[in-house]
Amino acid sequence: MRWGTELGRRFRDRLRSRIREGEVAAWQFDEILTEVAGSSGRRYRDFTRGILFGLYEGREPLGDRPMRGLVHMSHDAFPIAGARLTYELQALLEAGKHLERPSRRRGVPVLRGRARSAAYQRAAGQRALARGGGDRAALSRRYLVGLTPGYIVTRSLGGNVDRRSRDWVNRWRVDYIRARAAMGVAGFGEFNFMPPNDRSSVIGDVIRALAVGVRRLG
Repeated sequence: MRWGTELGRRFRDRLRSRIREGEVAAWQFDEILTEVAGSSGRRYRDFTRGILFGLYEGREPLGDRPMRGLVHMSHDAFPIAGARLTYELQALLEAGKHLERPSRRRGVPVLRGRARSAAYQRAAGQRALARGGGDRAALSRRYLVGLTPGYIVTRSLGGNVDRRSRDWVNRWRVDYIRARAAMGVAGFGEFNFMPPNDRSSVIGDVIRALAVGVRRLG
């Protein structure tokens, strides 16, 4: 954990002047790796916990104040949400109190089949957190849904794998966002606006879909 804490503080070092000038409202950590749920998971969890602590605390002698941030989490790391609660796992969950929002980044959906079915499947990690009670349930209430516009198709990012039409993608996206909003989330985290996701038409489509979800959240 010691080296993780130092790494987190070094991240804050790079942001210090921008934070003081009001250019940065929160830090982001990308990401909690799949390995935290593997056979060597404890080592990864301890290192990650140190990073989160270092990011939150910064360096008090240099004038840093505690600062919450956004953490992205691999979809395949979510088995820890339902794992048996041990002392060290509880410590990681308590580190979550330092987060402004947790976000499942790599669990973006494949645009295929019924959007509502995909939404339910992709919400499994959030449901596991909610069932866990305590710090887990608190994290589930601050959960953001990670999404991409969908036109960059990779194994980890999902997307428009069947090369469907723009109209089809737009309908699917709205249905998915509406379904996730109805399940109760803190918001949506859209990312990866690299070409061809950076087209003005795509960005407009995404903003309109997100507006539907935001209105549903009230």
